Amino acid sequence: MLSPVEDNSEDITWINGYLGKAHKLRQSLVEFPGILLPSFQPTLQALQKMSRTLDLPFAQFIAPEKQNAGDFDIPAPATGKSYTGVAVIKALLNNRNTAELGPIICVCYINHALDQLLEHLVKDGVEQLIRLGSRSKSELLQNLTLYHVSKEFRPTKIEGHKKYQYFANLDIAFDEIEELMPGLKDPAHWSNVKDYLESHHNGHFQQLFGRGVDEQGCQEVHSKKFNNLNSWVKGAPKRITSTRRVHELLNVNFKNMSGLELKASHKHWVQQSTRQFNHRFLHVLDSYRQIRNSLKKCHQELDLRCLLRAHVVGVTTTGLARNLDILRRVRAKVVVFEEAGEVLEAHTLTALLPSVEHAILIGDHEQLRPQIDNYEFQYDNPQGAKFSLDISLFERLAHPQSRYPKLPYSSLEVQRRMYPSIAELIRSTLYPKLQDHPSVSTYPEVDGMRKRLFWLDYNEKEDALPSNPAQSFSKTNAWEVEMTAALVSHLVRQGIYRNEDIAVLTPYLGQLQKLKQRLRSSFAIVVGDRDLEDMEAKGLEDDMGKGQLQLKVIFARQRC
Repeated sequence: MLSPVEDNSEDITWINGYLGKAHKLRQSLVEFPGILLPSFQPTLQALQKMSRTLDLPFAQFIAPEKQNAGDFDIPAPATGKSYTGVAVIKALLNNRNTAELGPIICVCYINHALDQLLEHLVKDGVEQLIRLGSRSKSELLQNLTLYHVSKEFRPTKIEGHKKYQYFANLDIAFDEIEELMPGLKDPAHWSNVKDYLESHHNGHFQQLFGRGVDEQGCQEVHSKKFNNLNSWVKGAPKRITSTRRVHELLNVNFKNMSGLELKASHKHWVQQSTRQFNHRFLHVLDSYRQIRNSLKKCHQELDLRCLLRAHVVGVTTTGLARNLDILRRVRAKVVVFEEAGEVLEAHTLTALLPSVEHAILIGDHEQLRPQIDNYEFQYDNPQGAKFSLDISLFERLAHPQSRYPKLPYSSLEVQRRMYPSIAELIRSTLYPKLQDHPSVSTYPEVDGMRKRLFWLDYNEKEDALPSNPAQSFSKTNAWEVEMTAALVSHLVRQGIYRNEDIAVLTPYLGQLQKLKQRLRSSFAIVVGDRDLEDMEAKGLEDDMGKGQLQLKVIFARQRC
């Protein structure tokens, strides 16, 4: 089902005028490559509203008026990675009453990251947590969604009465719209012209429909039926050749019109009848919108009562922009951004509600940047550097590309993830100050492997480009797929690795699909949410089989 992007009367009138039975125009459906309008429209609308109200918190840091003012001095910034982030949130909750914080807003770019953050909080004993949005795949959070929690709140008698009236009025509006649809589908139909003439040109109406007319618009004359609207044009007197304008023919008998004048009159009637239908349709549609908005506000009042009692509210950046009106009324003082280095600056700005006094950005500007589809606007493109849409607010403040001063930040410099030889890969490239915690030296070796880290050099060529246009954008290598499958099977046969102990990374969606197809006959496969969305957008997603071991396959742009 298609619906207009915006409630624009001009567009709706065009649709009614050019998509009916009377027109056989070739229409095109324009699709955004790899991204859907609802994913960015709320953010753009929120930015438009922000540009009018100019109520951006921390404007002196984010968009300072003076340049070269030296680095900012901000006392004790609270930032870190996931574990530290959860600890900071819990510390704030312990002081929420004293500081009158209200709900803490936790924001993530993707649903999977939001679920992970909120699950950590729930497992650490955080209560009165609410998640906005319907895209959660976490069983732990199913009963904590706003949709579920709001069911426990009963509307007031006034709200219940209003909702009853709104739904009744919606039914009336739907009935009126259905009544208008036949006329909108075929504006040139004889019955539409008949109704128009009867209301506006009674003289012409009597000439055409003054006698008995059946349901097909045909009239009995000399025991034969003929269609009035078709016959009166064909029966125009040949001797008359005048070409008067339509407004001059309003009171002229058909017998005194030429064929061209009759056709012009008919065309005028159809146009006026269509305009009349469109006017009525837009009026009913406007009434429907007002009723729908009133009903939405009624639901929002119930949702607002739920959110005001919450200690933590979790939402994606898109969900926040979509629910901006109600979240502004929550009066939250603290907002926490998870993986802020991967979030578009526009999304971060819209999440800075006017009531916010403390913004906590958790991320890493040395890792993945926000993903944009158009290389023309990327920082690495010489022509796109002036736009740099893939530079997050987090990176811009921590490592400014312009003459603006940078904000101070705290880095976690002790790692507990990698054995020292593996950590050396990033220590020698991105993190020269990175230190190894003593515990990493005790990590056991990989069973079945002679070395923890090694490079495999080979000369097998990539596969030829497939004929399927949807897959031609990516690269595949059948030899790598078989080699990877053999290595995974070898590790599994060691008999000690549990679910999600093995991760396979690949930089190409086409190769990811081939790895899934090759491995799913033996293993259950988990793919990152963002990769699934990318594969679905490219038409590469298919059903995954079940197996004995859960193998986590992650696209290279995702974290392991």
